[in-house]
Amino acid sequence: MRKLGQWEKVRNFVSEMAVNLNICPDVCTFNIMIDGLCKEGKVTDAEEFMKHMVRKGEEPDIITYNTIMDGYCLCGQLDEAKRTFDIMIDKCIEHDIFSYSILINGYCKKNKLAEAMQLFCEISQKGLKSNIVTYTTILQGLFAVGRIGDVEKIYAEMLSTGPEPDIHTHSVLLKGYFMYGLVEEAMSLFKKLEGKREVTNIAFYCVVTNGLCKNGKLEEAHAIFEKLSFIGLLPNVRTYTVMINGFCLKALFDEAKDILRKMEDRGCFPNNVTYNVIVQGFLRYNKISEMTSFMTEMVGRGFSFDATTTELLVKIIRKNPSVLHMIPELHSGKKQ
Repeated sequence: MRKLGQWEKVRNFVSEMAVNLNICPDVCTFNIMIDGLCKEGKVTDAEEFMKHMVRKGEEPDIITYNTIMDGYCLCGQLDEAKRTFDIMIDKCIEHDIFSYSILINGYCKKNKLAEAMQLFCEISQKGLKSNIVTYTTILQGLFAVGRIGDVEKIYAEMLSTGPEPDIHTHSVLLKGYFMYGLVEEAMSLFKKLEGKREVTNIAFYCVVTNGLCKNGKLEEAHAIFEKLSFIGLLPNVRTYTVMINGFCLKALFDEAKDILRKMEDRGCFPNNVTYNVIVQGFLRYNKISEMTSFMTEMVGRGFSFDATTTELLVKIIRKNPSVLHMIPELHSGKKQ
């Protein structure tokens, strides 16, 4: 019933409840409807439904307004989201931490850090306490615009008075450090967490190996990769693909193919991303014969080129049109 795209049926069902069964939907029922419309991107319809809710004698609550505000943020309509935020004040509905977190997240995704920080500072002034989601969102937003100094301040605040950073917060920090080439800062944080035995998630190690590979620290990444099984963590397809990409970035294709065979021997099968990463490596280093041989295997397994591979292929073909005749025919089906 609540499947997206089925809301017309749900609306009719709600109407039938009132007419045939004399059951009036309550605020919770209306909120479910409004949430579904917002998730479909039909926020204007959601607002109209809220007006219908009022006509039926049900007053919207903070969940109603937060849901609509979140819907506008998801659609990138921040002015409308802020308007909804302000309407809550006019309606004497006090904002909660979710109200602030929703709007802060919307501003951060649009790199409007001035507005996001203003709201973030306002939280404590209103007697509210930022939660882990609010802090992590702000950290992510600050990294997006390169405000590393402010990241350090906010993180220090978390450690002293805020909620304790979780694995997602630390992943955001590591990704941000690596993105700006701050490998020492990233590895210092990683080693502290590892020393406290707070790192028990394969995805977290994947962030570290990926960051190291992209910053040219292949040996360090490989050393961490090799010790995973010794600390009780099983590499997944993402972990293997990261290491394969690391070797490809250094043109170490024999090592990359060796990792590929090992992962299959261990029952972890490559996906479309894995094969595209290897093909991209061949293309970047103009290894045409190796590329075509590997493409044949790739296509034979039902995989296909992604946007990056296609873009690199086009560049190669423009320089050397004869390459076009060496590319194996793609299958129409895709594996994920």
